[in-house]
Amino acid sequence: MSRKERGKRDKILDTASMRLSGASWLFLGATLGESAGIYRTLGIDFVDLLAIPSASLQPQLDADRIVQDPEGEARRIRDLGVLIAAIVFLFGRDVAQKAVNHKDTDVRRQNKERFYSVVEFCAQAGIPTITLLPGIAQEGWSQEKSLETAAQSLNELAGIAEEKDVTLTFEPHKGSILQSPQETLTFIQANPRLKLTLDYSQFISQGYLQNEVDPLAIHTRHVHLRQAAKNALQAQWEEGDIDFEDVVAKLKSANYTGFLTLEYEHGHWGKVDMMTETIKMRDFFFSLLAKGSGRIG
Repeated sequence: MSRKERGKRDKILDTASMRLSGASWLFLGATLGESAGIYRTLGIDFVDLLAIPSASLQPQLDADRIVQDPEGEARRIRDLGVLIAAIVFLFGRDVAQKAVNHKDTDVRRQNKERFYSVVEFCAQAGIPTITLLPGIAQEGWSQEKSLETAAQSLNELAGIAEEKDVTLTFEPHKGSILQSPQETLTFIQANPRLKLTLDYSQFISQGYLQNEVDPLAIHTRHVHLRQAAKNALQAQWEEGDIDFEDVVAKLKSANYTGFLTLEYEHGHWGKVDMMTETIKMRDFFFSLLAKGSGRIG
């Protein structure tokens, strides 16, 4: 990324306390440029990226190509002229394959080697944040050993990212080694170098209360947004349990100055019209700006 391009991005980031971004992978089959164009039409200038090994369906990126040619892939992204808020990067095709706390030391070593290229890609493409998954409970290991290995790997990767002025975050989620708000808080307090991508839906859908999630705000560097309810990772706006005005208030109290990414997804997490719900959520957050509740846009 050139000095001029980096300066333009940094100026945009510096003038906003919180900004909306959109999950580019909502529009499966569209090119990244098309996905970003749809969000721009909705008044949202930034997008988040998703990279998966051997990804074949745009706008998902191929994680293997990023590792093999970080400079070339970064150039391709820059040439699109798309503003990127963050990238979710998966080492494997699912949460278990090549997890950051994988039992096999060779897998963890390969993840670390690959991550150097991922960070170089982000540095050259002007992507400020990388989100990883925290790993899973490893069969035959105690919870403590699984957590200890996750912490060791994530701290090592965070150090690699810091060398290029890129922020590493991890996203606690249902089915991961960190499923509850309290487990996550204890883990991150023990590992202060690490920061969160916070998604309230991951906890609310498991039956946790919103005030149990709130203490995580102070450790957050990126946010994913979608309405949810108990047993429903995605819900229609009117049927969800998350009070997003209160979420924003908690983030402001924690001096959060990052992105709020609209992240409805395809899959089995709830039968909702994703475009309709994305627009509802956009309208709500734009209304907060209109009311003077926070600089969002």
